[in-house]
Amino acid sequence: MICLGNSISSSNPYFDFFDPKNHQSDEFTHYKSKSILIGHTVGKEFIQEKLTTRFAQSIKDTTYSSLIFSKNVIKDDFAFINKMKSIRKKHRLI
Repeated sequence: MICLGNSISSSNPYFDFFDPKNHQSDEFTHYKSKSILIGHTVGKEFIQEKLTTRFAQSIKDTTYSSLIFSKNVIKDDFAFINKMKSIRKKHRLI
């Protein structure tokens, strides 16, 4: 399975199901047993470089631009998160 995103939020179903630990300590964290790679590319230099792309220039005055380049995530709070202990996790990837 490959999932790509421009912003990582730990309040999503993938993080709840696969339950990765200590993924924010390095830029990339690889969980070999679960075939998962999580990347955190952050920093002012990275954001400044993203803003110079043609895509960024084409959307620079939109609401979407502030969401993806400033990581202003819509409805991302922890008020709705409850761990579901009763669901058995299956880590068998085919």
